[in-house]
Amino acid sequence: MSDHWKYLKEAFWLLLALPEVVWNCKYLLEWAAQKERIYGLGYSVTLPRMRLIEISRPDWIEHVQKTNFQNYVKGSLFQEVMSDVFGQGIFVTDGAVWKSTRQVTTRIFNSQNFKTIVTPAIHKTLRSLNDLLEFKAEQRSIVELDDLFHKFTLESFLKMTFSRESGSLSLNKTDQNTTDPFANAFDFVQKQMDLRFVFTAFSIPLGRLLSKRPKTISARKTLDEYVYQLIDSRRKSYNNEQNSYHDLLGLFMNFSDEKGVSLSRTELKDSALNLIIAGRDTTAQALSWTFFHLIEQPELLIPMRKEIEEILTTDDDLVDYENYKQFIHVLAVFHEALRLHPSVPKNAKFAINHDKLPDGPIVEPNDCLRWSDWQMARDPNIWGPDCVEFKPNRWIDEDGKLKQFGQWKFHAFNGGPRICLGMHLATLEAVGAIVEIVRRYDLKFEPGWLDNVPKIRNITPNSTEKTPRYGSSLTLPMAQRMRVILTRRAGGKGLEQSVRTK
Repeated sequence: MSDHWKYLKEAFWLLLALPEVVWNCKYLLEWAAQKERIYGLGYSVTLPRMRLIEISRPDWIEHVQKTNFQNYVKGSLFQEVMSDVFGQGIFVTDGAVWKSTRQVTTRIFNSQNFKTIVTPAIHKTLRSLNDLLEFKAEQRSIVELDDLFHKFTLESFLKMTFSRESGSLSLNKTDQNTTDPFANAFDFVQKQMDLRFVFTAFSIPLGRLLSKRPKTISARKTLDEYVYQLIDSRRKSYNNEQNSYHDLLGLFMNFSDEKGVSLSRTELKDSALNLIIAGRDTTAQALSWTFFHLIEQPELLIPMRKEIEEILTTDDDLVDYENYKQFIHVLAVFHEALRLHPSVPKNAKFAINHDKLPDGPIVEPNDCLRWSDWQMARDPNIWGPDCVEFKPNRWIDEDGKLKQFGQWKFHAFNGGPRICLGMHLATLEAVGAIVEIVRRYDLKFEPGWLDNVPKIRNITPNSTEKTPRYGSSLTLPMAQRMRVILTRRAGGKGLEQSVRTK
């Protein structure tokens, strides 16, 4: 009888609430923000499988992610939705499994490996990007800049992780608009997982329907086969006593714990896929939103270019691990883009035991506490009355130094024990790409693009934000390609010498 009642309850909620979810599926961030403006922070919604509490407030997030960290977990919903793609990787797991995976990754992401593995990979990929942009400028062809950034970050991550190149930035590629099967599969499963989170919250069988679609199964198979092939090839070369590769996969394969146990084939695959989701989409999308605002406000380029010329005194110079923090105006623009368009725009944790948020709601076991960094960026109580405006100067103090906002206010890199391990890698890569493009090119939107591209939904009646609509994903892509025209800067530094002499 109890099971019968449970299914009736789920069916009732599906009939009552799911139509509204489906109607708003292209605007889930805005829809949630509108609900918060109506009902206030701390409001809750009871779903068939859980109660969802909205906690988009810095001190409440700090309580969940730091103060009472042990009481809040990713839980069964994350496992249900993400484990068939990301396995038991760092973004899915809790407890001892997460701690062990985190320790492995922490040991690998050190300053020495940044200098010897990460920076050379980024530099090599920047040169390929420069070659391609020079070709596009000469041809006066339209550049789908957001797609190009995804190719750039995937290429650099393949290089630093596997010592491989897909050739997606190569001038010899006949169609630069085609994407590699791995990238296509990756984009598809991310979109599916975003939808599965919503539907699984209402009904596990409904969420599983998405996971069993032939295209979903095929995409997962593509991802697994791609990474396993690289791992097996590397293991074979190790068995043949060839020299070990100096890349992130090599570091993972050479790792062993205090008992001398190495990572299994499956653990290596999970680690690689979890690194790629952190290294490809998040940085590419942050770069896309950065250049969207730079094209909108070209006056921001003046102090950036002055700064670049002062730090990089010759064409041969590139951004590296030693100097990337010196680019204050570039960092201010990048951080402001991340503030307004956080690469992971929303997240959630599940409560294990009873709790109470500071001056907030009571939390029961299995409650889902959901927050949105995107929503907080548009909260005047957090960022002031100009919160929806793109103002990089909010990041620069009166002495011309970069302001350091607390991790619970500027939460784009997460916080507490689960703070993003790759934030320095992402920042280094982003600053490198921004500098190379800004110093050499002027950019503008394709005529009519901005007027015609679908926009996000206004979250208040007096909102003036004209942001292009976001795509469905765990991260924050543009729903439609950002089409731009780039031209060589008049009097800009010569590209040929920078590329050819490296």
